[in-house]
Amino acid sequence: MNGRFFTVAGLGLASFGSLYACGSDDDASRGPGGSGAHAGTSAIAGGGAGARGGMSTGGSAANQGGTAGESRSEGGMNEPGGAAPTHGGRSATGGGTQGGKGGTGGTKSSAGGTPTLGEGGASAGASASGAAGSAGETETGGAAGESGQGACVDELNLPLVDMPPATLDQTGLYTSPSSAPDDIAPYVYEFTPRYPLWSDGAVKRRFMYLPKCTRIDTSDMNHWKFPVGTRFWKEFTFAVNATSVRVETRFIHRYGPGDNDWLFIAYQWDPNVASPTAGNTAPVPDGVENANGIFHDIPTHGQCVFCHGNLPERILGFSAFELTDNPGNVTMAALSHEHLLTVSAPNGFSPPGTSVQQDGLGYLHTNCGGCHNAFLNVTPDPSPSPRMRLLVEQTTVQTTDTYTTLCNVPTYNPDFQGISRVVPGDAAHSEIMTRMAQRGASQMPPLATELVDDDGIAKVAAFIDSLTP
Repeated sequence: MNGRFFTVAGLGLASFGSLYACGSDDDASRGPGGSGAHAGTSAIAGGGAGARGGMSTGGSAANQGGTAGESRSEGGMNEPGGAAPTHGGRSATGGGTQGGKGGTGGTKSSAGGTPTLGEGGASAGASASGAAGSAGETETGGAAGESGQGACVDELNLPLVDMPPATLDQTGLYTSPSSAPDDIAPYVYEFTPRYPLWSDGAVKRRFMYLPKCTRIDTSDMNHWKFPVGTRFWKEFTFAVNATSVRVETRFIHRYGPGDNDWLFIAYQWDPNVASPTAGNTAPVPDGVENANGIFHDIPTHGQCVFCHGNLPERILGFSAFELTDNPGNVTMAALSHEHLLTVSAPNGFSPPGTSVQQDGLGYLHTNCGGCHNAFLNVTPDPSPSPRMRLLVEQTTVQTTDTYTTLCNVPTYNPDFQGISRVVPGDAAHSEIMTRMAQRGASQMPPLATELVDDDGIAKVAAFIDSLTP
């Protein structure tokens, strides 16, 4: 498959941000003569091996001189996808009384190849800082060099759409129309959250696209703001008699700057074709019960909005807690290193407590916190509304909203009168365990699941039993 991944080697790597973010413009300013400030780290998705994924150092000081002059080398001019210059803007040769100018940063290369995340591609408009040297000398000092940096341009420029595209292959996830299911576009990145949502045992793959020249606003680390043009996809596959059956792919897209400028739609894979492709996978805004013969319902558009509309970030599984110590290479450390977050946090954030308590809090954060949070009051009585979305500033178990709004708080549900939501040290007598262990009118979560999650129940029970009564 052609989807990209972070390739991390101590994060001194072929990198994510250097492919399609212009988050390091401040690194590419005019530098002192000879030193050559680091060139802009932006690069187009390209194949082949580029130095640090297009990250290049500006033209160095003039080399050993001779006669006066200012010849300069153009770094990586218009190279096709694949090859990339080692340095965007090689040092100028020349000397005499006027040292050569720094080389121009390599111009943008066309997209090509299927590199690992951040690998390849010439730097986009990288700057070069040159130097003026003394005649006939190798010099590292002198006047400031010229900057070759240009404005960041998103050549891909995926269209903004506020209505569901007719087929899944038109959402931007795949390389071409009617692509095979695994033919993922090279500008799309696969990620895995630390605490995945339970979906009746589905095998899920998650993908994201962040437009070039953008960053995620993490000034509020609890509620990220995604740039216009952001796209997310989640694919659901189920095992049936040792055969994998692809059932649906959900698509979320921010098409405008407004708080509600989000598109939510699910696409059903056609079970009646011998060779399913993205080109015959259609949107199902009204949902599908027991889709493709599986005991799994594809949600309606309204259900998608209900789950994702209760938090301002709209995206629930791509966040500070989900991308810390998570599988895969799309992590808080990598995003921070590549300047794709406005506020970096390379160490990330983990739930407080022991590993058992972290597992329980993390499970509730993902599976319950989408609805039970500070933005939605679900209680009809004076009791505090249950809140299970973790916040980075709550650094002990006892200060989490999960603890303060659940532990020893009587339930408001008349079917469970006299029972506390959570009884510390006693999972068997906690309402939350009863609700998780059933399916029907009182089940939790109330949507998107028809089967009990035994592993999740075990995690939450262990968490409750770990609490001091």
